[in-house]
Amino acid sequence: MLLATWIGNVPLSSDYRDSLLKVGDVDAGLRGRFASITPAASRTTEIAAWSKAAAIEAPVAVETPAAAKPDVPKLDAPTIDKPKLDIPPPVARQSSASKSSVAAAVVAQVASSSAAPAPTAVAEDDDEDGPALTAQTLLARQFYVSDSIKKIRAKTKYPQRALDRNQAGNVRVAVIVDRDGNLISSNIIESSQYDLLNKEALDAIKRSAPFPALPEAITGTRFEFSVPMRWALP
Repeated sequence: MLLATWIGNVPLSSDYRDSLLKVGDVDAGLRGRFASITPAASRTTEIAAWSKAAAIEAPVAVETPAAAKPDVPKLDAPTIDKPKLDIPPPVARQSSASKSSVAAAVVAQVASSSAAPAPTAVAEDDDEDGPALTAQTLLARQFYVSDSIKKIRAKTKYPQRALDRNQAGNVRVAVIVDRDGNLISSNIIESSQYDLLNKEALDAIKRSAPFPALPEAITGTRFEFSVPMRWALP
């Protein structure tokens, strides 16, 4: 059936179709003729030569050796010694009682240092257990110091040599007088960088003596106060 379909409805000839569709029913004469056909010896040799040539020309598969893996040296990881930490032993904390005592000592020290500020004017009494300062005494001291400073400033001059050299500055002098107002001593406690001004400060104190006598409100045998002095260029 497949062969009939392949040949088609109109083959080249009816005999050709019938001969293909005989399904093995071949004429005896034709079969004998086919069996008597044998190739010549030269033809057989030639065909055999073709097979040998084909075998020789066939490429020979060459096995490519696998690439050798490079020898990678094994590196041993260096051994790192752990650092030794020298940790000092913990210091025992102070007890609350010791902390309280230290705090009390600090407070007492601060209180003692702040309780006695240095006054501008100091009256030195012969008797350490003298009477306590009153408002009247403080007011009398303030008036006495103010009057004494006014007198000193009235006697202060600007040295001509210092003026010519454009020298200016500040000086503070500590003055001590007795009860009659006589000058006991005068010392510079804050000096200027110019000697001419320092000398004029001491000379002005000496020119201002004697000072007024101490009032009864100021006790003690002598009285000390400080005088600020300033020279400024016009």
